[in-house]
Amino acid sequence: LPLPCVLNSRYLTHSHWISLLECVGFVSVKERWKPGGKVGYWLFQKRGKNDDCRDNDAISEYICGNGPALTGEGFTKKSEMNPGAIRNNFCILL
Repeated sequence: LPLPCVLNSRYLTHSHWISLLECVGFVSVKERWKPGGKVGYWLFQKRGKNDDCRDNDAISEYICGNGPALTGEGFTKKSEMNPGAIRNNFCILL
């Protein structure tokens, strides 16, 4: 993934990116990127069906559990996490 999509986005942070993928059933195995680099590499592994966060009781409040970067909207609505005029508009929604 182009690194500026994750590190220079108005609507996405690194922790939100990881939480999003954990929400849909993946676990981070390895990541490789360096500050100022152009590309980031993440390796994820699919979790078993019993580990899916959608089975969590917090589904009524959030779409997927209560990850560290969630706002009241969860992953279904854009919310500005990094304000600034020079940031890009990259966003991933469920």
